[in-house]
Amino acid sequence: CSSESVADSDGNGYDQPTSSAVTITVNCDTTSCTSADLATYDVRKLYDRAVTTLPNAAAAPPTIQINSTKQATITIRWMERDLSMTQTWVVQL
Repeated sequence: CSSESVADSDGNGYDQPTSSAVTITVNCDTTSCTSADLATYDVRKLYDRAVTTLPNAAAAPPTIQINSTKQATITIRWMERDLSMTQTWVVQL
């Protein structure tokens, strides 16, 4: 999918950078999707999987940002005992 289909109007990230705010209208597992639908679907699925598998991930939902150079930064957060944990991936699209 192209970053243009998922980036917001200023090119700095998703229209809804907090993945918990993303709603999906098409199930891309069972239906043909546009690239924009698939991007939205993937963001929501990332959030859902993080919340169900990582402790306290709902308090700090995963985020995805795409900058103007088409570099994507994906960050997830969770709690391990009393420690706040963060994992970030940066990829060039």
